[in-house]
Amino acid sequence: MLSEMDAIEFYELALWAAIAVGFLLSFLFLRAWIAWRQLPELPAARHREAAEITVIIPARNERANIAAVIESLKPAPVLVVDDGSTDGTAELARQAGAFVIPAPPLAAGLPGKSNACLAGSTHAPTRWILFADADTRYQPDFLSSLTDYARHGNLDMVSVLLREQPDSWLERAVLPFERALGLVGVNPKNAVEVLVSGSCILFRRGAYEFIGGHKPLIAALVEDLPLAAAARRHRLKVGIVRAEALGSRRGYAGFREFWTALEKHAYRYLLDPPAKGVQRGIAALLMAAHPVIAYLLIRESPDLLGIAFAALPLALLLPWYRGAAVLLAPLAIYFYLISAVNGLIATSLGTSIRWKGRKVSAYRYVK
Repeated sequence: MLSEMDAIEFYELALWAAIAVGFLLSFLFLRAWIAWRQLPELPAARHREAAEITVIIPARNERANIAAVIESLKPAPVLVVDDGSTDGTAELARQAGAFVIPAPPLAAGLPGKSNACLAGSTHAPTRWILFADADTRYQPDFLSSLTDYARHGNLDMVSVLLREQPDSWLERAVLPFERALGLVGVNPKNAVEVLVSGSCILFRRGAYEFIGGHKPLIAALVEDLPLAAAARRHRLKVGIVRAEALGSRRGYAGFREFWTALEKHAYRYLLDPPAKGVQRGIAALLMAAHPVIAYLLIRESPDLLGIAFAALPLALLLPWYRGAAVLLAPLAIYFYLISAVNGLIATSLGTSIRWKGRKVSAYRYVK
């Protein structure tokens, strides 16, 4: 049992810890939300006629998604590069109206996406090339809006951040936290190299060929960040835009795929600028430590201050969630951290993961 004097000193220590943690969490996550809101939203075009464009979809065992994404992109020409699917993806893509080609043979341990994208690009003679994942969906105005945006901004590459459309309660819990944490430490004026998303990327064809396209990234587990970095090195004009009203991205096919995707996302940390990585790490650790400090504070003095501190993470994360789903945020914090740490350890040890039914070497990333 603590003496009365010891209890007072312990409470003061917990109080100062709560003040420090509360200040840092508020600073980091409010700044992340401001950075997100400062990213431009893709404006809808006044007409639906897109510029000369070819859509390339690398697909491996995407039976559940392929027809819907092709349908959402019509009437634009869609080229599906079948990356060794065994579930009838290629036939369903043809039936949906896409032109389908097989991806070239791939060496063991390689992820396949860059290989498929590169193969598709050789069949795209149009001025614009859009690389889109099979689990994405688009509104009729999307392509015309995106090409208009790129033309008016004189952009060579545009990365599009789509609205997440999770399929399970676990995804609804974790994905908003992942996006919030991903914005920590981001400067929206120079955010492309850390926020670029490989789910949907538009290239001016000449610019894509100028940087070598996906060819240098055949062995890369993470291909989007190196693409943006290469574009910046070659002084190309790169943009990033939100398209929450005109496009969405579906959830994952079950728990295993979701867990593996989170591990794969963790590899991106290795490509982060050091300053951003440090801030993200601090934010994650503070979120994990918060419940312990809140418990100690409330145990010593269950007053309004302790209750407000206990509710702080929910308040900071509320803008990222839809209503009551924010109550799942505490679960998301620990689940995401465990998966991310596991992914980083796998990378450090050079172990492998299974992605889309293929064994992929975890250390294959490109800086």
